[in-house]
Amino acid sequence: MNCRIASCARVLPAVSALMLAGVLAACARTSRTPEPPAPPAGTALTAPADLPPAYDEARLIEIEQPRSSSVRVGIAPETIRVDVPAGVVRYVAVARGISAQTASYEGIRCNGGQWRVFARRQANGPWLAADSAWQDIGGPHQQPYVRRLARESMCLGPAVNTDTHAIVRALQTGGRGTLYSN
Repeated sequence: MNCRIASCARVLPAVSALMLAGVLAACARTSRTPEPPAPPAGTALTAPADLPPAYDEARLIEIEQPRSSSVRVGIAPETIRVDVPAGVVRYVAVARGISAQTASYEGIRCNGGQWRVFARRQANGPWLAADSAWQDIGGPHQQPYVRRLARESMCLGPAVNTDTHAIVRALQTGGRGTLYSN
């Protein structure tokens, strides 16, 4: 009887490790829902499904920019949408400079470290479809605030942060208290 217990004790950790490896592999595999085709770039968005959520400029949460930047960027908290099947967090970012204001409807794909602009708007003009493909967050066309958003609030490693309240809280506190706080 003791031999059986001893052999089980040797086999059990190996079986547990194999089961854990299988579970982790299944979690690592992500199947993304394909995105619907985007309207042609520069065309006004009129279909309700294509329009970004409405936002209030008074509620923007300012994102820290490099000191050399004259542009201030704010995220509209009421526009943050988590699309778990697609693995994307979408939001409206408003950039305000000395003489202009632009809003963009953007998305971050955490699993893959990518960023995209879906639509743009000048001041209070109409939303126009953007001619933008998914780009690397660390790539040459990345905006300085995008990496900060991914790292400090919208992503938990390669997974999307599904808790919009936690995303807003992290934006308000500059990412302190999140998985990747500095």
